[in-house]
Amino acid sequence: MSRPRSLAEARRAFDTLVLPRIRGRHLFVLDMVSVVVMSYLAVALREERFLALDLVLPWWPVLVILVFQRAFSNLTFGLYSRSWRHASLPDVAIIISAVSFGSVISVLMFYGISGMFNADWAPGLPRSFWLIEAALSVLAFGGIRFRLRSRWEHVLEQARAGRAAHKALLYGAGNAGALMARSARRSPDAGLEPVGFLDDDPQLKGIIVAELPVFGDLTMLDQALAKTGATMLLVTMPSAPGSAIRKVVDAALERNLQVRTIPSVSELLDGSLSTGRIREVRVEDLLRRPIVTEHASGVDAIIRGQVVMVTGAAGSIGSELARQVYQLGPRRLILVDRAESPLYMVQRELQQRQSGASHEDTLRAVLGDVSDRTEMARLVAEEHPGIIFHAAAYKHVPMLEVQPSKGVRMNIRGTRSLLEVALEGGVERFVLVSTDKAVRPSSAMGATKRIAEMLVADAAQRSGRAYVSVRFGNVLGSAGSVIPIFQEQLARGGPLTVTHPE
Repeated sequence: MSRPRSLAEARRAFDTLVLPRIRGRHLFVLDMVSVVVMSYLAVALREERFLALDLVLPWWPVLVILVFQRAFSNLTFGLYSRSWRHASLPDVAIIISAVSFGSVISVLMFYGISGMFNADWAPGLPRSFWLIEAALSVLAFGGIRFRLRSRWEHVLEQARAGRAAHKALLYGAGNAGALMARSARRSPDAGLEPVGFLDDDPQLKGIIVAELPVFGDLTMLDQALAKTGATMLLVTMPSAPGSAIRKVVDAALERNLQVRTIPSVSELLDGSLSTGRIREVRVEDLLRRPIVTEHASGVDAIIRGQVVMVTGAAGSIGSELARQVYQLGPRRLILVDRAESPLYMVQRELQQRQSGASHEDTLRAVLGDVSDRTEMARLVAEEHPGIIFHAAAYKHVPMLEVQPSKGVRMNIRGTRSLLEVALEGGVERFVLVSTDKAVRPSSAMGATKRIAEMLVADAAQRSGRAYVSVRFGNVLGSAGSVIPIFQEQLARGGPLTVTHPE
């Protein structure tokens, strides 16, 4: 490598070659040198003059103790096992804790050994030295690390300058917006350059959040666009209702802006938020409703400690039932479905959610057909479920209009067989997942589900047990439902089709 011919070249060489290779051992050396320098400065500041070397040498025992204790405390608090490229306020607290711990131990050692051996081994050392040295050490350790962060961010800025990036206004200057702005600056590959915020909170207007200005609410969109040249509006409000999302999206589309969003709260259960989570606005974003986080009174007592069976467990409704039931702590959950791969994926998902549980004892996936009475009878006899959630069914109206016998076999015969098996096996509770199309049915599918409801009602009346049916409307985004079909048709340029012209 040739010698840098200018300060700018030397800095670029440091940024690209040296900075990424700085490790804990290098910081350790820098810190120990800093301890020596800061100790001298602490004495000089206390004496209000720079001292000659011969006047400082008598205090070498203090320096030995400090170097030893700073090394020990810094290692104890993990100052050499952290990535300092993204240093933040919590890291400052760790540095202060490490320095404070080291100072306390150093003082105890110094005065303890002095008293024990009646030794005057550092004559004239002022007590204020310890406080001054601690403050200077915090500045030194923190300065080194935040300088690394500063230089690293400079490298990222240079990398971003060489890439095409969308200038984006972020709508929502809360925690999620600030995190997203910082993540975008640290990720040049994201192709996103945050240039400012919009937010409905009037108290935020005119202030700086994550080093970006807050222009005001949505009425300031045109002014913000004129000042920043933004071509994208990124909605960073994971908990906003659908009405707010629709308003923002409409305003952006009127101005020919690209619109992106971050996931809703329900999709951020892992707590992670980065540019990798940015996506296009979906229909569920526009229709966000308050999220139900608590079950009805008594549900926990009904499920917990019971053996629960879910049929159709690989489907949209059945899989969600399985997730919620498993979360309530049943003694054993039996998943039944004919679709092998989807059933396997649901089983894996539940196993990963309950990493500490013994899955062999609490979870079982069964490839089975509910219309096969013999198979269901054997399964119920083996597992003795206390509750059955029956979600297995054929549901697509056009297909069952052409093949109504399939709907009769699955929706009617399957429900009747399962009910008979449940009654014989002493199952106390049975829940049929039905549909709004069973109300005054006008299709073969609706008629089969209505008959299934009547079978459940008859079984309840004859047995006196809690056998019930529940009706769902269109489940947003479920497999084969109308919304994904419309989205696919729009992506192809239309037209949107419906079952009947009227």
